[in-house]
Amino acid sequence: VGTGRRDWVLKPGVETGCRAASRCPVVGGAFATRFWGSAITETITEMVTESIELYLVRHARAFDRDGAAWPDDSRRPLTHRGRDRFARLARRLGRGMPPVELLESSGFTRAWQTALLLHGEAGWPPPVRFEALESADPASIVGMRRSLAAMRGIRSVAWVGHEPQLG
Repeated sequence: VGTGRRDWVLKPGVETGCRAASRCPVVGGAFATRFWGSAITETITEMVTESIELYLVRHARAFDRDGAAWPDDSRRPLTHRGRDRFARLARRLGRGMPPVELLESSGFTRAWQTALLLHGEAGWPPPVRFEALESADPASIVGMRRSLAAMRGIRSVAWVGHEPQLG
């Protein structure tokens, strides 16, 4: 988890960087990189009391920003090549790992298209919009924390979003 000065990475069996290990257990299977501050480390580890696999997926290759073509950047789509390459990756994920139980995505076109590819090609569940993944505001971390805290009984979840939220 990034603080802007150094990056933290959460992986099974690796200390999270919290000062008191008893307050900050390792998040089972979770991987996070370049969030907006070390507070997310403590937040995730304190709120998740059972093991959860958290997969962070940055959207596939999208067209470059172009105010003339997409005045509303949230409508900027994937390129044809980005869609094709990610579809191949999604098929490999579908063959190589168990499907996730919950697929949450930003509602921005490029992220939603990526989530639909994971649904169609990997056999993951239909995506559900998660607005916290759309915001570059550090306050959206609160929504992410609440979402994780509410995932009682879910063993695996994937979030499809953007930089800088997902790295």
